[in-house]
Amino acid sequence: MIEGDTACYVAKVTSLNDKTATETKKQSMITDKQDKYYKKVLKKWKKEEKITVHKGSWNKISFTKLSVKAKDTSTTETNSTSGN
Repeated sequence: MIEGDTACYVAKVTSLNDKTATETKKQSMITDKQDKYYKKVLKKWKKEEKITVHKGSWNKISFTKLSVKAKDTSTTETNSTSGN
């Protein structure tokens, strides 16, 4: 029972926890933990290995809509000869 200035209120607790909120918080905590682990591993890899970014290669890649398309800029010629 809750007493107010002008009235009394009766409340009933049906559950001590909110299952939906608990599950949401649990998933959030898992995601945060995975993100921290990923960043830790990535940082370790960057320290251990020399990473080289080939900026010219990015010019060959075209991002269109939701797909990635690599442009073929090579000029390879094939000579076909018949064996007659």
